[in-house]
Amino acid sequence: RVLFRSEVRIARAVPFKRWVYGFAMSRLESSLAARRAGGSGGFSAFLGGVLAGKSILKKAGLSSLRYAGVGGASVSSNVTSWFWQLGIPLYEHYGQVETGGVLFAQRNLSDSGTLGAAVIDGIEVRLGEGGELFVRSPGLLVGVLGTTEAPPSDGWYATGDVAEFDADGRLVSVARRSEVLRLSSG
Repeated sequence: RVLFRSEVRIARAVPFKRWVYGFAMSRLESSLAARRAGGSGGFSAFLGGVLAGKSILKKAGLSSLRYAGVGGASVSSNVTSWFWQLGIPLYEHYGQVETGGVLFAQRNLSDSGTLGAAVIDGIEVRLGEGGELFVRSPGLLVGVLGTTEAPPSDGWYATGDVAEFDADGRLVSVARRSEVLRLSSG
C-alpha cells in the first residue's frame, strides 16, 4: 500500500520531482545491488536517501521503522526490494497454524526472494508430486478439536503450497496448489 501510494503521488508530481525521484531510486537500487554483493552501498545510499528515501518514509509514517516482517502470502520481489532500497529490511516468514506457527524466516539480505531457512532444528520438509510442500515439525497438530479430522498418519502435513529449493537450500514459494493449473500437454 505504501509503495502504491508513493508511485501514485510521484506520477502526479511535476516533471522535475519525477526526475529527482527516478534518479534517487536508481541510486538506492545501485546501493542495494552493492550491499547484495557484500559492499556498503556508500554514497549512492546517502544521496538516494537525502533526495527521496527519507521523505517517502516520513510521509508514509515509517521513518522510525527499523524492521518489518510479512507472512500469509508471497510478496513480490519488487515490493521487498523497494523497502530494502529505502533502508527497511522487509523479511518474509512462512508457517501455518497446523504446523506449529512460523517455520521458515529470512535472516538477512541474501535471503531476499526466498522464505529463508528453518527457524529451529527438527523442522523437516519434502516436496511431493507437483512440488507440493510437506512439513513435519515438533509443533505439528495432533488433531482438530470438535471435528473428526485426523492428523496426518505418516507425520507429514500437506501444506497445499507449491515450493522449491534454491541452490543454497532455502525454501522458495511458488504458489498455492489450488492456483496451479495443469494442461493436458503437461
